[in-house]
Amino acid sequence: MTRRLFILCLILSLAVGALPSVLADDTPAVPQSAYPWLSECSEDLSGETITLYHFGDLSGAYAFITQPIIAGLEDSITLMNGNGGICGATVAQEFRDTGGDTEQSQAFWDEFSAREDAYMIYLYASADGELLLKQAEEAGIVLLNAAGSELALYGEEGQPSVQYTALPLYVDQLGAFCDYVGENWASMGM
Repeated sequence: MTRRLFILCLILSLAVGALPSVLADDTPAVPQSAYPWLSECSEDLSGETITLYHFGDLSGAYAFITQPIIAGLEDSITLMNGNGGICGATVAQEFRDTGGDTEQSQAFWDEFSAREDAYMIYLYASADGELLLKQAEEAGIVLLNAAGSELALYGEEGQPSVQYTALPLYVDQLGAFCDYVGENWASMGM
């Protein structure tokens, strides 16, 4: 389960940050050296499918933000599958459009979280993360969110949770910067 979660996180990071959504018809071969953090497979997953489940507003007010996420995910999956998949497994995706309706978000959560292979679910909006945080904690399912609010990421108790975001909160970014400066002050020449 941990390995698959890592792999799905990798897919998402590629989709959101590294790949343009303009792949040609021929999927280019990507050398292992292009991604030095990847390691050799310790098991053969040929014949298996790893599914990325995600949902959010694709037709409502946030469609202009979320549709490029879908394009990036599709390109990433095409690239990965064109290069042998994940240790031989084919990567697939299943997603739903909520149209910005929280009742739809709840319904899709209920559907996807009941799946045996739903280790992680990707969301597109803070409101969905806030709605589903407690349920995800109870189910032991990790949420990756394109955007996260303080409440979505830390809950009412203000503690780290099972939800992560592609766009860290400003306070988290500042905290990481302060940690870095504090740890490296002597070498900064100040």
